[in-house]
Amino acid sequence: MCIEEYQVHPTSFWIYLSYSPILSKLAPGIYSLAGAEVAPGSVEALQAKISADRSSPEYGWTTDGKLWCVTALDRISAHNGTMRLPSYVAEMTRGEWRATVPGRLAAGPVTVDGTFAKGLQTAFSLTSAQNGDQVRLAFDVRARMLDISVGGFELTDSHAVPGAYEDDIDESNEESEDGDEDLLQPPRSADASTP
Repeated sequence: MCIEEYQVHPTSFWIYLSYSPILSKLAPGIYSLAGAEVAPGSVEALQAKISADRSSPEYGWTTDGKLWCVTALDRISAHNGTMRLPSYVAEMTRGEWRATVPGRLAAGPVTVDGTFAKGLQTAFSLTSAQNGDQVRLAFDVRARMLDISVGGFELTDSHAVPGAYEDDIDESNEESEDGDEDLLQPPRSADASTP
């Protein structure tokens, strides 16, 4: 509320929250007024609600061989232009990418470093991305191009083949330029519908 309604910078907000003499931290992300009575079980109920609201990122392969990832954008990521990626996606996409948004507008270079995609500010600005939006990153591993889309939950279904494996991917993409045949093979899981 403070960040959006009163235009408080996110970093300032968290600093004020951390050192406030009138607020007490009850659990990660849960605060109350100092000395306020907290009903038994209310903190646990809030933690369960927060966990349920945080959807896990989904990822997979498109039929044309692009690695995609969809995740909800939080306030801090929207402001900083960064996104945490699932470890499998991060491992497959390290380095710099030429990013575009719908309409093939250039969105500048995006770098995947560790488990974070950095440099998404331009893309978020061009697409008017905001807290709660779903962001879809589609990595073309051959061309080092990154298509960025922002929208709702429909992004998970559009052009996505959850759990697609190398047999489902266009034959021209079966082998990478350096001959690494397993480049397009996500790890197999017990449930074939989950990557």
